[in-house]
Amino acid sequence: MPLSNENNAVPPTPARRPTHVYVGAGADTKPFDAEWCNGTTIHCIDPQPHSQYGLREYYPSGGSSKWSSHWLGVEEDGEDGVPDGTTLNRFARPDFTMDIIYNYSKKDFLCSMEDYELMNDTLLLGPTYTRLGGGPTRIRFINEERDIIIWYHFNACLPDDAVETLKFIGTYDGIICNGHWPNKTLIHNADIPDNSLTFRAYAGTCYGIYASYNITEDDFSNSMVIRLSFCPIIRSKFKNFVFYDTLGTEHRFDIWEEFLVFYHYNDDLTFDPEEETDDSDEER
Repeated sequence: MPLSNENNAVPPTPARRPTHVYVGAGADTKPFDAEWCNGTTIHCIDPQPHSQYGLREYYPSGGSSKWSSHWLGVEEDGEDGVPDGTTLNRFARPDFTMDIIYNYSKKDFLCSMEDYELMNDTLLLGPTYTRLGGGPTRIRFINEERDIIIWYHFNACLPDDAVETLKFIGTYDGIICNGHWPNKTLIHNADIPDNSLTFRAYAGTCYGIYASYNITEDDFSNSMVIRLSFCPIIRSKFKNFVFYDTLGTEHRFDIWEEFLVFYHYNDDLTFDPEEETDDSDEER
């Protein structure tokens, strides 16, 4: 009969940390103040500093004087110029990484010296001409007191980097939506069980098919938030929907339509008047 030895016992497999994904996170830290973040891992994804328009680059000295954006109503010109190694990509945001470091440090999210050196080596801290190595750079920030790990995926764009990025993230438990509509590949390229996700939506963002006058055919085809209203595959992944109003109050819903009804009939809680500009008032 074999002798038992507690020292040789196989240690239990550690439980998977609750994980959320925040696409288009920018330098925002507001969602991280909530208590539900304690003990979690959050993956922030943004195409910056390389470009604020996905993978697009703009070099006016390379022959281009126009560029396109459906948000601004500018038509496609097709000529963004070519990188020459000295002309700055005008879609780049060279100060973006330092803004992240500064904002995160104020919330006690710090990175290691090794990660700081990696940021420097991959040119995240300097002028951005093009994506070095053709892909994202991932940096880890940790708040030890609250046991929160943030993986920031710099220069990462969905859908272009969806396969690699979501393979790195693995299974996750929720999506943070604040100021940006994630691409549908956030669902379709991930291994997500049905009825498992929490959708955490913040005031100041449009939700629902009729929430914005600027919805395009591309949004109908590719926006995860828009397709929530009619795509059964995407809808089946969510178990609940949480809305954080302008006062920071949390509102929970089991059904997407309940979420939309609350959103549409509570204008004072969905948009902060102080964030609206004079131009937007004139347009109304």
